[in-house]
Amino acid sequence: MKKFQVVTIIFLVSCFLINFAAPLTVLAVEKVDGECGNAISSGPFIEAPTANLCKDGSIPPVEIYELSKYVSSFTWKCSGLNGGVDTYCRVSRYSAACGSANESWFDSTPTGLCGEGAASTLIGTGPWIWLCGGIHGEKVAECSAYKTGNSSCLDSDYGMKYSEKGVTVGLNGGIMTTFVDKCNDNYNLMEYACGYNNNVPIITSSNHKCPYGCSNGACKTCMSEGQEIIADSPCCEGLAPTLECQQESQGASANQSNCKKVCKSRRDGLCGSSHGASFSSIPTSDLCSSGSASSVSGSGPWYWSCAGTNGGALAQCFAYKPATTNGQCGPSHGNYFYDAPTSGLCSSGSASLESDTEQWYWSCTDTNGVKHNCFAIKKEKFFDGVCGSANGKVFSEYPKTNLCLKGIECSLDNLEHCDQNGLIVIITALSKNQIAWACNGFNGGKNVNCFAEKNKNAINGDCGLANGKIFSTHPKTDLCRSGSECSLNKLENCKTKSLIEIILALQTGKWAWTCNGSSGGTDAECSASKI
Repeated sequence: MKKFQVVTIIFLVSCFLINFAAPLTVLAVEKVDGECGNAISSGPFIEAPTANLCKDGSIPPVEIYELSKYVSSFTWKCSGLNGGVDTYCRVSRYSAACGSANESWFDSTPTGLCGEGAASTLIGTGPWIWLCGGIHGEKVAECSAYKTGNSSCLDSDYGMKYSEKGVTVGLNGGIMTTFVDKCNDNYNLMEYACGYNNNVPIITSSNHKCPYGCSNGACKTCMSEGQEIIADSPCCEGLAPTLECQQESQGASANQSNCKKVCKSRRDGLCGSSHGASFSSIPTSDLCSSGSASSVSGSGPWYWSCAGTNGGALAQCFAYKPATTNGQCGPSHGNYFYDAPTSGLCSSGSASLESDTEQWYWSCTDTNGVKHNCFAIKKEKFFDGVCGSANGKVFSEYPKTNLCLKGIECSLDNLEHCDQNGLIVIITALSKNQIAWACNGFNGGKNVNCFAEKNKNAINGDCGLANGKIFSTHPKTDLCRSGSECSLNKLENCKTKSLIEIILALQTGKWAWTCNGSSGGTDAECSASKI
C-alpha cells in the first residue's frame, strides 16, 4: 500500500547575526513496500539469479542458506522505500553434474553416472541415457554413454514429445554423438530424433514452433506472466486471464480495440486492520490490506469482503460493536467453533441462536427488549489422510498422480509438506528400492503412510500419435507408443472395462482404445474424434 506524508519544516538560519525563520513545505513522500520479482517463479537455479529479483525497493547481495546435501535456496531481501515494509524472497537452488561415465564407451551397463545429484533410471540397453538431479528429482543434467560395437540410435522422448527436453544419442557424420533438445529462440524448438540414411540409424533434427513459447529445451504447456492469450491458451498455475486496455491519448478512455487478454499473477484478498476490531459506528477505513472492499453491511457486527485480483480468493471480514451493559454478548462472541456454540452466548440477557453458511449469530435481549447482536465463525473440521489409487500398485518410477484421495501429499515432489515421520518413511523405502509417501490429515487429523512396489520391468501403456486426432474410420496405426493394443482391430487384447469404454465411445461418436501396461504397469485410455 502506498502512503503519503506532507511535512512542514521551520528552518532557523543565522547569517551575519541576522536571524529569520522561513517555512518550507516538502512534497509528498511515497512509501513503497518491497516486493519479490519474477525470479521466485523461475527457479530452481544452479547459480544465484541476478535479474528480476525485486519489483520495488532496493536489492542487497543474495545470501544462500543450505537446506540439504543437494538442495539449498537463494534468499534475498527486497527493501521497502521511504519507510515501506521489507520483503524476504526465496527460490530453490540445486546443483547436478554428469559423472565419469558421461560420453564414454562400455561393454556393459555403465557406472559412475553422476558427479553431483541423484541418477534417474537408465534408458536403453546401449547406448544409454540418464539424468542427474537434486534430491527433489529436478532433471538438470543430461548424460549419455555408448556401447562398444553398437552404433544404434536412442532418443529419450521419441522425437515427438515437444513438452519434454529430450536427449538423443547416435551417429552424426559417422561419429557417435549426443544432442540435447534446445530452444532456438523464445518460440522455436530444435527437436533431435532418430532416423535412417540408407538403413543406417542416424540423428535428425527439425524445427518446431511452440504455441505457448519455448523454455529450457521444451515447449511450454501454458502461458507465462505477461504473455498475450491467443484463442483459449491456458495460463500457468498461479496466473489468470486479465483484460489489459491502453488509452489512445492522455485523458481519453480505453476502447475494446485497445484491449488484450494477458496472463497475470493472482492476488488474494486480505482483510485490513479493521477486521476483528470494535467500533462504536460503521467502519469506513482500513477494510482491506489487499484487494477491493465490498460495501459494509449490518448494524454491528458489520460484514464486508475483500475481492482478490486476477482470480484471487475472496476474504470475508467483520467488525463488531463494544459490548453493552445490559444484554451483553458472552465469551463465545467473535470466536471460532467446529459446531454451533451452546454456552457462553450471552453474559447477560436471553439468547436466540441462528446460522448461515459462514457463521452462527444470535442476539442477547435485555429486559427492555433491546437486542444486541453477537456472532461466532464456523471453523473447518479436521479430516484424516487417505491413500489414493496408486497405493499398492506397481511402478517402474516414482508415481506423480493419484497418491492421495484425501489429505495433504508428502512425497518426493512435495517434501515441504513432510514432517519428520513422513521423511523417514520415504527415505526408508528408497533404501529398500521401494516407493512410499504419506497423506497428512488436516486440523489434527491422522496421517497415513502409503506404499507401492517398484519394478523396473513394469511397462506403462502410453497413447500413440493417433490419440486426440480426427478420423472418418477407426485408425489402424500409431495407436500405442507402448503397451499392448486393445481396440476394434484387436479385441482379443481387451479387458471387460476396456470393451465397455469402446462401446460407449461409439455411441457418442468417438473412437476409443486402450494401451495395456505389463508387469504391473498402468493402462492408458486413448480416444479420437469421429467424423
